[in-house]
Amino acid sequence: MNTEAAKTTTPHDDAPAIADGSSFSWVAHPAREQPGRLMVAVIWIAATMLVVFATTNSVFWAALTIVMLVFALNRFFVPSAFELDEQGITARYPLRTRRYEWREIRRFAHDDDGGYLSTRAVPSHLDAHRGMHLLFGTCRAEAINKINRQLARMSPSKELAARASDEIAPRKERT
Repeated sequence: MNTEAAKTTTPHDDAPAIADGSSFSWVAHPAREQPGRLMVAVIWIAATMLVVFATTNSVFWAALTIVMLVFALNRFFVPSAFELDEQGITARYPLRTRRYEWREIRRFAHDDDGGYLSTRAVPSHLDAHRGMHLLFGTCRAEAINKINRQLARMSPSKELAARASDEIAPRKERT
């Protein structure tokens, strides 16, 4: 995630959950949504497999290379589902499910590539182990707005409430 372009929100610890009891969910499938990157990933996997086969002259190692690379890129190739509710957020990734309560979230950073909810208020090297990476898919603006609104409800700061009330413009296509 591009940290220079990332926007960050820091909520307060003991704030109420979503008041209206509503929930919001979406599914992100990067391979389907980004055909150009899918083509690059497939070519990269095939080229790596060919290099391994040429080096080892073993179908086993070449096949294992494909399996390992697809496994490593599972969140790109397989859809991930996200759900916001009044208690927190749940992420259902291909190989695991993660859930955080809103009271645990201390920071929300997002950019064009996705978002990150952290249990730490200040960025750290521990972030990879103390938070949740979000893929927005085709629901980017709506998901960011709903998360910001929830975090604004949790914060006594009027600045967060004002920022969350602003609608975020749809993502511009890169040229």
